[in-house]
Amino acid sequence: SIQDLTPSLATYLAYTSNRGVLVSDVKTDSQAQKDGFEAGDIVVEIDGELIADVISMKNALAKDKASVKAKIFRKERFQSITLHLK
Repeated sequence: SIQDLTPSLATYLAYTSNRGVLVSDVKTDSQAQKDGFEAGDIVVEIDGELIADVISMKNALAKDKASVKAKIFRKERFQSITLHLK
């Protein structure tokens, strides 16, 4: 599951922006888990497009692509994950 990032969650996760989407839960054996997402990740970009909230993330994922590159913030550093959509 995903949710909008609140200022208090951003502070708790040592993230200095309020833009992004928090991955609040990752289901076991889901594609997101297989791709490497973890609860607590903050999605900040998809294919270079800044992600401000859940709506912008859903719009970025609605494109007809087999996979996208997600830039995430995890444990005080940024990293990239390929998310397979099909």
